[in-house]
Amino acid sequence: MIFDTISNIKNFIGISKDFDAAIFAILETDFTQLSPGTYPVSNSNSFFMVQTPKLQNRDKTRWECHDQHIDIQYIVTGGPEIIDWTSRHNLSGWEKEPSADVYFSEDDLFSPSSTFRWIFCCFFPQDAHRPCQGEYGTKSLKVVFKIPVFDKWC
Repeated sequence: MIFDTISNIKNFIGISKDFDAAIFAILETDFTQLSPGTYPVSNSNSFFMVQTPKLQNRDKTRWECHDQHIDIQYIVTGGPEIIDWTSRHNLSGWEKEPSADVYFSEDDLFSPSSTFRWIFCCFFPQDAHRPCQGEYGTKSLKVVFKIPVFDKWC
């Protein structure tokens, strides 16, 4: 897991070609000008989703993890959002969503981190995360990049 400020994101260039393309998209895109939806990342196998989630109380969220994608989650405006994080092996009861690369768990492990405007989190296949927690009804503009897993994590 990576948790850092967007001003440091260039430090992570070189992880993979698709990861680099996502970093440059973050640095070069004015996400406030995009409507919610899914967009391709130029010169990449990655894509991103512009979202305006309403934050929920913790008991209305659940853990998730991915086998085929790395997430970069970035709060553009609004927040703060609480995202729990742990190793996916610390949780039990994983159920695969049949139509997507996502597993969910209702495990009650508590390990919060707060994300604010200009903070990004990166979740790799070994990481479980529980996003969209916060003051009920608070809105934010959030971007989630989906980067294909590369050989190092296969």
